[in-house]
Amino acid sequence: MENYIIIHGSFGSKDGNWFPWLKEQLENNHKKVDVPQMPVGVGNQNFENWSNVLKQLVVNDNTIIIAHSIAPIFVCKYLITNKIKVKKLVFVCGFNNYLGIDPDFDSVNEPMFIDNSSEIKNYCKDIICFYSNNDPYVKFEVEKEFANTVSNEQYIIKNGGHINAESGYTEFEDILKVLNIQSIRYAVRVFAFKDNKIACIKYKNINKDYFDIPGGKIEKGETEIQTCIREFKEETGMDIDDLKCIGNIEIVYPNKSKKFIMKTYIANRVNGNPQEFDDNYSYWLPIKELTENEKRFAITHLLDDDMIKYFESENLNILFTCDNNHNIVDMKII
Repeated sequence: MENYIIIHGSFGSKDGNWFPWLKEQLENNHKKVDVPQMPVGVGNQNFENWSNVLKQLVVNDNTIIIAHSIAPIFVCKYLITNKIKVKKLVFVCGFNNYLGIDPDFDSVNEPMFIDNSSEIKNYCKDIICFYSNNDPYVKFEVEKEFANTVSNEQYIIKNGGHINAESGYTEFEDILKVLNIQSIRYAVRVFAFKDNKIACIKYKNINKDYFDIPGGKIEKGETEIQTCIREFKEETGMDIDDLKCIGNIEIVYPNKSKKFIMKTYIANRVNGNPQEFDDNYSYWLPIKELTENEKRFAITHLLDDDMIKYFESENLNILFTCDNNHNIVDMKII
């Protein structure tokens, strides 16, 4: 059985950057994932202490390791030293034999360096490197040399910095592509009606002029009901109550390796008036006007004449497959 290990860099945290997001995505795809907290700081971070942590985990020819910053060269040294073969390695902003970041970083990084990094190819045949053209900590030439030495596939992220939270990377979709993992996002959508009209939104920027049903991502620690109330308020300015779940809608975008699982609700009470926001307009829109519009998301098709029976059943379990323009190319009752 495949297992995944995600390893942070110097002075880092298992809860930093895109690591929690990647762990969630892998677990959503039913993968076994470990994200160890490595000893950090001067006097704590060294090859021996990091090795002791990794020895507590399963590392074998079914293991896929994702490592950031100093962790890639540590992984190389660990596998070469212990003669362990693994299935796949994904290195992000890896480097070797590079000093000059600052004295503290140099002191914890130097014990990880090796002169035989190319030998990692004896222990893994599938090694992928990501790095950027403007890393503020490690020179581009250094990261490129590392990638050329160890990898069989490499990607340069334009203006990606150190590909960390500081440069905006709390998510890193490109990694999912090389892992052949589908991005899964859990969300809610809330249908609310008044006088044969539907509460809906129209986007201003991303997906400009497309209509959608109010809703959004379920945040950590939220219940579905809490997400419904928060997202509806944020997108329409209106308050809702007396909510009823009517099932699940799954939407897959094969070309983007993305899947949305939407818990679908009806709000029986709505207070307030639709408002305009930076990202979207909100309306009470006649249902017929919505269903006749070409620019709309798949979930709005539940109100079409040929699909309203599924909506009215209040027992939805439908999978839509969509193209990049949100047009439905397939539908299945699941």
